[in-house]
Amino acid sequence: WKLVQIAFAELKIEKEIPVERLSKSKFHDNLEFLQWFKKLVEANIPEAGVDLILDAPKPAPIPLLPIPQTKESQVDVHTIIQQAPIPNTMGMLEDNLKIACKERDDYFKKLQEIEELLLKDESQKDSPLVLSLLKVLYDQERV
Repeated sequence: WKLVQIAFAELKIEKEIPVERLSKSKFHDNLEFLQWFKKLVEANIPEAGVDLILDAPKPAPIPLLPIPQTKESQVDVHTIIQQAPIPNTMGMLEDNLKIACKERDDYFKKLQEIEELLLKDESQKDSPLVLSLLKVLYDQERV
C-alpha cells in the first residue's frame, strides 16, 4: 500500500488510503474505498468501461489428440479403492474410543462417590439440598 500511496502522491492525488480500516474487512469501509477508486479510474483513464480482455485476440486452440485406451490404462475404480490404505483411521478411532470410555468411567465413579456422600449422613437425608441432588442423580429423562 505504501507504493500505491507514493504513486498517488506523484500523480497529485491527495486521497490517503485507509489501510488500517480496509484491513479490518468491514463491508462499508471497503465498499466506500472501492467506489472512490472506481470513480478515480473512470475519470482518469479513457475508455475505462471497455473490457480489454474481451477485445484481445484469442490464441489458436491446441488440437487434442485422442488418448489410446489399452487394457493397462483401463483400471477398475473399485480395485483402486480397495487397495488404497486408510491412513491410521482405525488406530485413531480406537484411541478416541479408549479415551471416551476412560472419561465415562471416571465420571461414573465421581457420581457414585457423590451419591455415597449424600447418603452417608443420616441426619441430612431429608435436607432439601440432598433431595434435589439425588433427584438430579436419579433422573431417567436426562439419559
